[in-house]
Order: sequence, then structure tokens, then C-alpha cells
Amino acid sequence: MSSDSSAAGRLHELLGYVEQVVKLDEHPTFKLAEYRLANGNTYQFHQNEFHALPGVKHDQSDEDGPVWLTLERLKRRNPPPPSESLLEWLDLSPDPEATPVLREFLLNTVSGPDRDKLVVEGKVRAEDCQPAFGPEGKGRFDIRFRIEDRPEISAEAEVYLSGEWLSWAHEESPRRRSIAIYQKLFEAAQLAELGGPEQAIELVWGIGLSRWIKDSTLVDLPLLERLVEIEIDERAKGLIRIRPRQADATINLRPYEELKLDGVPLALNAARRSLAMSAEEEGVSPFLRETYEPILRSCQSQIDAEGRYLPDSDGLDPTSAVPAASAQLTVSDRWVIFARKRNDNFLLKDIENLQKSVEESKDDLPGPAKTLVCGPEEYGSIIWRPLPGTMGGTAGSAEPEAPESPLGDLFFPKPYNNEQVDIVRRLEKADGVVVQGPPGTGKTHTISNIICHYLATGRRVLVVSHGEAALSVLRDKLPEEVRDLSISITTSEREGLKQLEGAIRLLQSIVQTLRPGEQSRKIRDVESAIIGMRQRIATIDVEVENAARVQLSDVKGRGVLPAQLAKAVVASREACNWFTDRPSPNYS
Repeated sequence: MSSDSSAAGRLHELLGYVEQVVKLDEHPTFKLAEYRLANGNTYQFHQNEFHALPGVKHDQSDEDGPVWLTLERLKRRNPPPPSESLLEWLDLSPDPEATPVLREFLLNTVSGPDRDKLVVEGKVRAEDCQPAFGPEGKGRFDIRFRIEDRPEISAEAEVYLSGEWLSWAHEESPRRRSIAIYQKLFEAAQLAELGGPEQAIELVWGIGLSRWIKDSTLVDLPLLERLVEIEIDERAKGLIRIRPRQADATINLRPYEELKLDGVPLALNAARRSLAMSAEEEGVSPFLRETYEPILRSCQSQIDAEGRYLPDSDGLDPTSAVPAASAQLTVSDRWVIFARKRNDNFLLKDIENLQKSVEESKDDLPGPAKTLVCGPEEYGSIIWRPLPGTMGGTAGSAEPEAPESPLGDLFFPKPYNNEQVDIVRRLEKADGVVVQGPPGTGKTHTISNIICHYLATGRRVLVVSHGEAALSVLRDKLPEEVRDLSISITTSEREGLKQLEGAIRLLQSIVQTLRPGEQSRKIRDVESAIIGMRQRIATIDVEVENAARVQLSDVKGRGVLPAQLAKAVVASREACNWFTDRPSPNYS
């Protein structure tokens, strides 16, 4: 058996082991309420909660594709103000669900003459007038005004509450619900954007909300799931858009598998076939019944023959929730949006794809894959040679007769040091190099230089990180000429596609405007100048060495540097810095 085949077998076994570890650690979820995020909150938005809400629109599209839901950022409206005479009697709340109530009495302090006048006019009762306390209350009275003695206020309140206030409350109540949903969606979007690797979350649009009490276990989950992304458009006054991701819909029968139901394998196979067919077209959509209904019906009948699919038995009021769970499986056509920690099912899918790749290319595994399972001892001698990148070299020709640069041909656009050079040298002879350093030591700067060097020598570069923030910082560190060629796959799909389109347009414009002959001439001129400078540096280095040998005894004796040696050293250092920021040779 070849060494590649042996490495492929080991790698396949390793992937199988990782797959089993992931499955052992995976605990199936039975209820939506179990999807709690790191902050302890749950984020669930059921279909009926969006019914007839202002600022909400469904099933739209724009230049970037389908938009399943949009939600405007609305502002609260205060209740209409009552008259001044009524205002002091009303316990008015800004909550449209809290009906204002009239106060039974008011307390006020008046002078003696005013008290007498109010009693004579019948506006207060004599027994409701008491002398005020304290030295400042001398000659004054505390008066209790009763609402039952103010029939005109009661009549005005009835007109206000049944008219202006009630009209405002009917309009404001759904508005407040829309505002509350917006705030929770906004919070979920922030968590999705800022969450690190331990708190990575995903937003899911579930279709076919199902409820069942089986063997004292409650199942409350949608059968179909499709990942969606949420975006906040500040240019549109904070408009929230939720659109489906490119990933296909999946069927979630894990809780039913855990219950060891006989019909689950048949339901799973039928659902996967239907999903494969729908993926060839537009995919599953909660607004296209034909894309999801056959799957839901099939799952309901296979899992519980005595269950029911709600549209067949009785229609659901759009404003009502799905009926509570019972001993019969209830599968509805309702959808729900919820947030959860990133699902490991995608890790299992990645492992499956890797296993297939290993089987297909077991006789031609890449070096890093071999080193992963066999160690550097067996494959440490492999040298990864990049495309030709030597100064002055052309395709199919020999290397130019020029002295080798002490640092080699490194295409670093930013200043660098010997440590960065050593990293590249090690990468040419090994599958990996570990570089460690505290913040601010130039790791991102170094990576930027290495990326540019590899791109200049015709290689492709993939950069991975625990968080998107680090990748964003690195992208900003790249030179402007290279930055637009980088594409982030950790950002939203919409932004990633824009970056891809921008890179394609840039490459297209370069190809259209490039004059190969003229560009080749410029490259040759610059490389010739660099090679000539290297020759000058080599000559000066020889002069420095000869002068140092001749004058070494005199230098040691007098402790001074002769003028000839000093002149040669200065010339050498000026030559080193003429065409690059490379460090000068160390002649100490």
C-alpha cells in the first residue's frame, strides 16, 4: 500500500472518530423554549404575532433576492391630551392597554374665603374642609374635591375615553407590538453579529410547527428549517430585512429519532427526496405551499398515523396560536422565526463531505492532510515550491546571472524584519508555522505581508479566524491594490456576494486595460534595477570585508574606524535602503 493510501485510511478513521464524538455530545432539542442563548433569553417570533401589524411586510424581493419579512422601526405615539380641567382628574398612562381611570377625589389647600365660596356653590362639602396644619396653614383649609360632585367632569371623561383615547388605543396597540418585536429582532441581530466562537448563533425560519406529547415527552418544534440572515438598513431608517440564506432547507426529526419511532426512517427518506427536488428550483419557502406541504403531510402520516395536519381538519384563525400539544401529533402549516446557538449538524455535514473527498483522492492527498495524521516525521522533508518568483526570471528560461539576495525574492509591500523573513522561509519547508505574540507586536502586519507575497507568486490564500472582527482588521491592513481582491465568507451572504462581484469587476477592468507587452517591459526594468543594486551591494560587501581584514589590527589598536571602512559601510547601508525597506546587513 502506498504512503498516500495509508495516510488516507488514517484520515478517514480520524474523521469517523470526530463524527462519533460530535454525535455523542449532541443532545437533541425537543422544544423551542430550550433554544436559550448565552444571555439566558429565548427569541421566538410566531406567525400569528405578525398578523395585521403596522410596518410589517412579507414575501418581497429586491435586487439581492427574496426578502421573506421586512419590519420598519416605528416610534411610539402618546395618547391625545385631554382638556386641562379633565387632565388633573385622569390617571393617564402612555400604555394603550391601560384604560385611564378617574380619581375619586383631589386634595387642595385654599384660603378661608375661597373655602366659603366653594361650599356655597356646592362644589365641596363642609365636612371635607379641614384646617391646614402648620404655621403656614393658619387661616387656610385642606379641601377634598369629590368626583361625584363633578358630574360635568365625569361626562367629559366618558366622551374623551370613548372617543379620542379609544381611537388612539386601537391604532397604538398593534404599533406597540410591532415596536416590541422590532426591539427583540434588533437584539438578536446584534448577538448574531457580535457573538464569538463560543456564542455563535444562527437565525432559523421554521416551517410546519408540530406539537405532540409522546411517552410523557413534549415535542414542540418545526419540522422544516431554513437558515435566514437578518440585516439592519440604516439608510432606510433602520429597516429590518430577513432573507433566506443560500443553504437548502433541512428536515429536523431528531426528537422523533430519540423517541425511537418506527416511521421516522421512512419519513426522513421521503423528506430528503422532496427537499432535493425543491433545491433544484427555488427551494422551500413559507409562502409557497407546494414547496413544503407534501413534506409535512408525509412526515405526519409516517410518524403518527392518528395525527392530524391542521389545514385538513380545521382552519386556524390567523391571530391565534397553534393548539396545545395532545396525545395526537399535530402538524400545522405555521412558521416561526427563532434564534439558537449554531447547530453542530453543519459540522457533521462538513465531516461527511471531507470523508467523501478523502475517498475520491486517497492516492493524492495534500501535504497538510498527510502531516495531520502521520506527523511531520514522515512528510517533513516535503518542500512546497511556489510558482516561479525569482527576480529577472521568465517562463521557460534559466535564472539570470545575478548574485543571490541575502534575503531572497520577497514581495512584501510593507516594512518588515528578519523574523518575518524567517516565517516565510519556514513555510517553504513545512506545512505550518506557529507565531505567538501579545497584541501590538505586528502579527496582523506580518500576515498582510505574507498574503501579498503568496499572491505575487501565483498562489491562493485562505485566512481563518475565531472571530469576524479579526478578519475585518486584517482586510483593512492589506494594501488598497490587494484589498478588493479579498472576499470574506464569514460576513452576511449579501455582503459576501458584493465583495465577490467587486473582485470580479476589478479583475475584469485590469484584464481589459492591461497591455501585456508594456507591463512586461516595466517589470523587466524594475527587476533589472533591483538586480543591479544587488550586484552593487555584493561588490560593496566585498570591499567592506577586505577593508575590515586589512584594517582589523589597526581598529583594535586605536579603537577607531578608519575613514575607508566607514565610507564603505555607509555606502553599503545606503545601497540596501535604496529600493526597499529591507533591514541592512549586520556587520558587527
